[in-house]
Amino acid sequence: MQAIENFLSKISTMTKTAQKYSEDIKSELAPDFLALDFLRRDELGLSRILANLLDPKGSHGQGPVFLELFLQQFWPEMIPHASNARVKCEATTSRGRKMDIKVDLTPRSAMVIESKIWWAGDQAHQIKDYLEELKSNCDLYRVLYLTPVKGTRPSKHSIDESLCNEAIVSGRLTLPGPTDLRTWVKECISACQSFRVRSFLDELLLFINKRIIGEVNMSNSSKIAEQAVT
Repeated sequence: MQAIENFLSKISTMTKTAQKYSEDIKSELAPDFLALDFLRRDELGLSRILANLLDPKGSHGQGPVFLELFLQQFWPEMIPHASNARVKCEATTSRGRKMDIKVDLTPRSAMVIESKIWWAGDQAHQIKDYLEELKSNCDLYRVLYLTPVKGTRPSKHSIDESLCNEAIVSGRLTLPGPTDLRTWVKECISACQSFRVRSFLDELLLFINKRIIGEVNMSNSSKIAEQAVT
């Protein structure tokens, strides 16, 4: 019994020390400050950021590198076409729908990214219509349905279950999550030659980790843990 009390006492002391140290380092590390918190926090806001990074002519000045890294994850066969890709936010379909991001890789091939990263609901027949739109205009096409949990399928009123299964098996519909996004941003940071753009990507990575995935900054946590046990 005494051993348990000693253990609990030690844990309590360590917790208080960690809390105190966390307060002490706020002025130095500002662990709760995220620059992207001040921007629009919804699917459209994130889509605009992703679209610019994916655009070979984007203001980041890195050419097709970021798009090539993205395709390496989701459509490797199309990497040779990255340089001439055209990227558009809210691309309008023939039925008046707006696709979050459309990447035209060739005149007859396209990739669409539909962001549900904040759990936005599907519109009726939304993904079904996207696939039909692409099929009518492309020989090769792919829809990336991005949600907070990798593998989450569109709702049944967005696309019939059998059609959804068929699209997934054929590779025309993929179901990435924020960890895939995080992997891509990390690779972009490594490949980026601009200090300013790399700094922005660092902020984007923190935002994904903390606001979307919900992880704490591990470098700050380790410092606090080290102080707590000394």
